Amino acid sequence: MNRLEFLKQLAAGLVYAGLATSYSCSKNEEDDKPVPQSEIEAATGHFSLMQVSSTTPKGSYKDNIGNCYILQTSGGKVIVMDGGAPGDAAHLRDLIINRYGGTVDQWWVSHPHGDHVGALLEILKAPKGIVIKEIYHSRFTNALMAKESGSMNNYVKPLYAILDNTTDIKVTDIQSVGGLFSIDGVNIKVLGISNPELLMTENDTSPYNNSSMILRVWDKDKSILFLGDAQEECGDKLLNNNSRFFKYLNVDYVQMAHHGQQGVKESFYKSISFKYCLWPTPSWVWNPAKGSSLQTERTKKWISDKGIGSDKWIVSCLKIDWYLE
Repeated sequence: MNRLEFLKQLAAGLVYAGLATSYSCSKNEEDDKPVPQSEIEAATGHFSLMQVSSTTPKGSYKDNIGNCYILQTSGGKVIVMDGGAPGDAAHLRDLIINRYGGTVDQWWVSHPHGDHVGALLEILKAPKGIVIKEIYHSRFTNALMAKESGSMNNYVKPLYAILDNTTDIKVTDIQSVGGLFSIDGVNIKVLGISNPELLMTENDTSPYNNSSMILRVWDKDKSILFLGDAQEECGDKLLNNNSRFFKYLNVDYVQMAHHGQQGVKESFYKSISFKYCLWPTPSWVWNPAKGSSLQTERTKKWISDKGIGSDKWIVSCLKIDWYLE
């Protein structure tokens, strides 16, 4: 290294060190300027929340696995998170039309597994009176898509074909973290996006799950962290590589990762502060059969050890279509 190169690197290091005390040196969605470590952006609005339960039978059980949340702002704007499995489309359609007026202003997709986008795909194929204005997702690379061929052929390709050809819906593909979206004074912060580098995982977990888009949603009264199906590597990346967002992880409500089993590590839940747990969990996952590989009981213990009692657990198979004003 010559003297000029040395001085350049030294100067860069000094600038970084100075910025580190008051800035998170990260790439913002809009530009390359450092993001100030100021207080979390204020929200002026209010939203209600429904955790939508599955109505699709699975064997002898009345419900199947799925993930669906509906938010409505005080100004009447409707936001849907995921939507659930194909069999839940009828129930979701009924709620959207008869309770929420038939128009979805924003539809956010965590990742394109069938239990998250199946109902959306059915509605896109046959709207039957439902109007969707905008869809937000984090598009998978071809290599990532191909890692789960069944999901790719049954859900991802059909979904992307519709999104690529629609002229009626504004589609936003989010490929950088840090974006802040506001609707009626309700804020949505993008903390995690697709992770194409996580094609191979330590514990044989799902590359699709590890590419869940992670969102913080808040109004003037409350905040929610939506983790989708984030598994260990995805959670670790958020804590370690995107640590500039740590302040956004302390919330009132956490949507438990991967339906509350085999999601993020205990260390993730220990690292953040929250008061209530949202469990998008069917009865056969909530109470696993003897000998099952499901790790729900382990997660319950983690949350109990954290000091959050079961009276603050909102479980979709126990509190049907739970609603928070």
